[in-house]
Amino acid sequence: MFRRLLAAGVLAMAAFSSSALAGDPLAATAAANGSACTAARPFYWEIGDVGGPLVSGQVGGTLYNRNSRMNLASASKWPLGAYILERYAGAPPPAVRDAAFMLTGYKPFNQLLCTLAPTVKGCFNMIGNNVQDPGAVGEFFYSGGNSQYVAASPSLLDMGDFTTAQLTAEVQLTLGTTMEYQYPALPAGLEGSAAEYAEFLIRMMTPPASGGLVMHDHLGVDTIPTLPCPPGQSGCTAAGTVAWSYGYHYWIEDNATAGQFNPPLSPVVGPGDGAYSSAGAWGFYPWISADKSLYGIVARRGLLGTAFRASAICGQAIRYAYTGYTP
Repeated sequence: MFRRLLAAGVLAMAAFSSSALAGDPLAATAAANGSACTAARPFYWEIGDVGGPLVSGQVGGTLYNRNSRMNLASASKWPLGAYILERYAGAPPPAVRDAAFMLTGYKPFNQLLCTLAPTVKGCFNMIGNNVQDPGAVGEFFYSGGNSQYVAASPSLLDMGDFTTAQLTAEVQLTLGTTMEYQYPALPAGLEGSAAEYAEFLIRMMTPPASGGLVMHDHLGVDTIPTLPCPPGQSGCTAAGTVAWSYGYHYWIEDNATAGQFNPPLSPVVGPGDGAYSSAGAWGFYPWISADKSLYGIVARRGLLGTAFRASAICGQAIRYAYTGYTP
């Protein structure tokens, strides 16, 4: 069904796919097995275009494959951004947009507490999750609290009484995805596989007129800077010292600087390639190239606090190798 809906989209994207066909699968495979990805092992990875995977592999064992389901953590945020744009036909009200851009001042958010909550509102009202810092209002501060606030608010998304099952049904219907919420936390509660997330990425790469998502027209268009942190604030971005921009619940890897990801974790220095991404805390790292011709995924579930960075570094190295990009 999904492939039939995308048939016209594949034709429309043919021009974009030329860069995908010119990629270097051998270089990507070498990068996946190289030093930049050591800290991410074991993992599954793939790079594809609107037609599906072009190159893929398993590194460090066979624990993860294309159909392995796992908690996506903050990779859940990109589907939320896409949901918001679909629901409001690309023009959400200012308050909803501010929450999507992490500007509402709800800084703390403990997703694990939300595993105990019966509803979206219950997750937001868990200890600390509904605390607003007046000094952070109007300033970028990366936190799931922004997302949960807008979802629970009766005057905004009005999803406060949604159970996990209702939340899953709503987002699946709107986005055409089969990913499911494990608990009612919109910014962190999705579970899915590389295969399921790839179909979501393909839908974002496809123009709305060809059966894709509204997000397609907003990738790289509506963005805000994330660094430096506002006066009196610290830790405003989960990306550490990387000066990436932020859009509707996704990163734009546009101007990373030497020392990104708190060295010595990262071997990559220099400007970013402008790809769009949404890495999760446990290491699930999806991306779309700046020209929207390619997507990629590093799929794993790590337990260390560095899992986010390790997967992003690895996925970045694989992408750079495939496309020939040099920072």
